[in-house]
Amino acid sequence: MTLLSRLRIRSRLLLGVLVPVVITAATLAWITVAQIKSGGEAELERLEASLLSARKEGLKNLVDTARSVVLDAKNDPDLSDAEAREAARDRLRSIRFGGGNYIFAYAKDLENLAYAPDPSREGPTTNPDVQKLIRSLFEAARKDGFFGYDWPNPASGEVEPKVSFTTIVPDWGWMIGTGVYVTDIAEVVSAARADIEAEIAETLGFIVLVTVIVVVIALLIGVFVGRTVTKPLNTVTAMMKDIAEGEGDLRHRLPDEGNDELAELGRRFNAFVVKIQDTIRDVGATTDQVASAAEELSRVANETRASVQEQGSETDQIASAINEMAATIQQISGNANSVESAASDADRLARDGGETIANAQASVNQLSEEIESSSGRISNLAEKTDEITQVLDVIHAVTDQTNLLALNAAIEAARAGEHGRGFSVVADEVRQLAKRSAESADQIRGMIDGFVTESRAAVERMDASRQRSSETVERINHATDALRTIEKSVGHIHDQVTQIATAAEQQSQVAEEINQNVVRIVDAAQRSDTGVNQTNEASHELARLGESLRELVGQFKV
Repeated sequence: MTLLSRLRIRSRLLLGVLVPVVITAATLAWITVAQIKSGGEAELERLEASLLSARKEGLKNLVDTARSVVLDAKNDPDLSDAEAREAARDRLRSIRFGGGNYIFAYAKDLENLAYAPDPSREGPTTNPDVQKLIRSLFEAARKDGFFGYDWPNPASGEVEPKVSFTTIVPDWGWMIGTGVYVTDIAEVVSAARADIEAEIAETLGFIVLVTVIVVVIALLIGVFVGRTVTKPLNTVTAMMKDIAEGEGDLRHRLPDEGNDELAELGRRFNAFVVKIQDTIRDVGATTDQVASAAEELSRVANETRASVQEQGSETDQIASAINEMAATIQQISGNANSVESAASDADRLARDGGETIANAQASVNQLSEEIESSSGRISNLAEKTDEITQVLDVIHAVTDQTNLLALNAAIEAARAGEHGRGFSVVADEVRQLAKRSAESADQIRGMIDGFVTESRAAVERMDASRQRSSETVERINHATDALRTIEKSVGHIHDQVTQIATAAEQQSQVAEEINQNVVRIVDAAQRSDTGVNQTNEASHELARLGESLRELVGQFKV
C-alpha cells in the first residue's frame, strides 16, 4: 500500500494543490537567487577589474612621468654622463605621491639607485627575496610592465597584495617603477558583495511572504473543492454501509443530476443497485431448485455407491487370480533363465576347450616340425664329423711323417758333431711338436667319436618323439571333432531355452500389464466410491448452503 493510498481524498486534494505551489515558489526563489548571484558576481568582477585598471593606469602615468624626468637629465647637453645619472637619481628621490608612495630605480646588477623613503638603503641588494623580486620586475618591464605580488605593508604590518609598473631606461639599462597596495580594492569589492547578499536576503523574504499568502489561498480553495467532492462520496459510503451492515435495503437511490463525475458515479451506482436487486430476485427463485436438485443428487449417489462396491469385490477376485498366474509365470521364467545361463556357460566352456585344443594342436605341429628340423641338422652334423675325422687322419699322417723327418734330422746332426748341435735342438723341438699334434688329434678323434654316438642316439630319440607327436595330433583331431559336436548340441539347447525364456518373459509382461490394469480398475473403483461419498456429502452441503442462501436473500429488501 502506497503512502497516497493511506490518505483520505481531502488530504490528497490538499497535497495536489500545495505541492505544485511550494515547488513553484522554491523554483522561482532558486532561479531568482541564482540570477542575482550570477549578475552580482559579474558586476563584482567588472568593478574589481575597473578599479584595478584605473590603479594600473595611474601607476603607468606616474612611471612615464618619472621616465621623462630621467630622459631629460640624460639628454641635458650641459651635464656629463655621471652628472646626468646623479641628477636623474636626485629627481627620482624627490617624486612622492599618494601619502608615502615613491619611485624606485635599479641597475642591471640589482643595485638600488633611488629609494626616496631612506636613501641610506641605496646600494647593492643582498636580500635573496628582494633580489628575486627585482629580477621579476626587470622581466615584467621587458613585457607590459605590470607585475602583481604579495609584500609586507609598513602601515599595517601585514603581507598584502601589491601591483607594480616598471620600465627600462634606454642606454643606461635602468629599471624604474613604482607600486601600490590594492587592499582597498578588495575592501570595496567586499562591501559591494555584502550589498548583493543583503539584496538576496530581501528578495528571499519577499518570495517567502508571497509563497505563504499563495499557500493560504490554495488551502482555502482546496478545502472548498474537497468538500464538494467528499460530500457525495460520504453519501455513497453511507449507503454501501447500510447495504453491508444495516437492513440491506436496495430501494434507495443516489442523486444523479448533473454532468460531473459525481453525477456519473450516482448513475452508475444506481444501475449497480438495480442489477443487484434483479440478481437477488433470481437467486431467491433458484434456491428452491437447488434444494430439489440436491435431494435427487443424494439419491443417485447412494445407488452409485452400491454398484461401485459390488464391482470392487469382483475386481479383487480377478486381481488375486492374475497375481497367482503372474507368480507361476515368473517361476517358469526364472527356471528358463537358469537353464539358459547354464547352457551359455557350457557353450562358452566348449568354445574355450576348442580354442585350447586348437592351440595345443598348433603347438604339437610346430614341435613336430622343429623335431624334424633338429633331426636333419644333427644328421648334417654327423656328416660334418666324418669329414673332420678324415682331416684328423691327414693331420695324424703329417705328424708321423714330421716325426720321422725330425728323427732323420737328429741322426744327421749327431753325425755332424759339434757343427750339428743347433740343428739337433731344432729337430728335437719339431719332434716334440709333432708328438703333441698327434696327441691333440687323438683327443679330437675321441671327442668326435663320442659326439657321433650321442648324435645318433639323439636322432633316434627325435624320431620317437616325432612319431608320438603325430599320434598326439591324431588324438587332438578326434577331441576337436567331439568338442564341435558338443558345441553344436549346446548351441541348439541354448536357442531353445532362449525361446522358452523369451516366451515366459512376454507372458510375464502380459500378466503384469493385466495386473496393473486390474489395479487401476480397483483404484478407479475406490476413487469412484470416494467420489460417490464426496458427492453424497456435497449434496447434503449443497442443501445446507441453499438454506443458508435463502436466509441471506431474505435479508435484502427488493
